[in-house]
Amino acid sequence: MKKLLVLLFSLFFLSSSSVFADDISDFEIEGISIGDSLLDYLTYGEITTNKVNYFQDERQYYVVRSGNLKLKNFDSIEFYLKKNDSKFIINYFVGFKFYRNNFDECKTKKQKIVSDIKSVLNNSKMVDEGTFSHAFDKSGKSTQTRTNFYINSDYVSIECLMWSQEIKNENPNWSDNLGFIIGTNEVMQWIKSGYK
Repeated sequence: MKKLLVLLFSLFFLSSSSVFADDISDFEIEGISIGDSLLDYLTYGEITTNKVNYFQDERQYYVVRSGNLKLKNFDSIEFYLKKNDSKFIINYFVGFKFYRNNFDECKTKKQKIVSDIKSVLNNSKMVDEGTFSHAFDKSGKSTQTRTNFYINSDYVSIECLMWSQEIKNENPNWSDNLGFIIGTNEVMQWIKSGYK
């Protein structure tokens, strides 16, 4: 099966309108797919150095940032790896494009991506979640808008996240962003369970 190459920014397109994704591993971000070993892209030392401490304790999965990985279309990628997996298999990942104070441009790009994906995914179920408050911001002022495509039990999501000014003041490095998510059902269930 050909890989379905997904590019972001001004070059965002699907590689061929004749390609149909039957499996989540048919999608790529920057040439990387679900099921790949992160060791094919980063050294063991880079994986260790770029591990993100989102959680204070040990969890079923942990997150590694792309670090110095040369990216053409994204500003950053976060990879979710299973604890104690010596092969460092990618189970879920998110490509980020930052839109500093330009949420309208993010929403426009999101709609273009959704339209492109719809044109090639005939066997997927699309769910538009609309706009809702981000769970991290208890004030409810940070919002995100998300569209999901379910392929078998796995999924691709495209979302725009706009942080409130208060959150940006507290976290100066945080930025509004477009997230392109490729994930397995296993990780989705882990997230829904509260990241336990």
